[in-house]
Amino acid sequence: MDYYKKLWYHKDKRKENPFLMLLAAESKKQMDEICKGDKLMERLNDKVNDLNNDSDVLDVIIENEEEIINNSLFEKGVQKGVYNTAKNLLNMNMPVDDISKATGLSKEEIKMISSKPHLN
Repeated sequence: MDYYKKLWYHKDKRKENPFLMLLAAESKKQMDEICKGDKLMERLNDKVNDLNNDSDVLDVIIENEEEIINNSLFEKGVQKGVYNTAKNLLNMNMPVDDISKATGLSKEEIKMISSKPHLN
């Protein structure tokens, strides 16, 4: 989404995808601006606004928000652990092929980790 936000903020009309831009919008005003002049997008924007104002939909979102956040934080923590393990194995002079097998990281990812100055 950050890629599409960057396109929108830089007004690069040749590359932007209005559907994705609508999903990445941070405000109703921005959503309206993205859809302006495009009848299909305006209708879609109306539907999104209807959903945003539907108490049943909001209840489901709020109900699941903590779980969504926790899953996201868990995944980031797992990924950080994998990278730290790869760094430790590199510092122990383990071969890149073995580190790749042990961590599931690609050889390119491991080489990128090994090029970081803070490893030494």
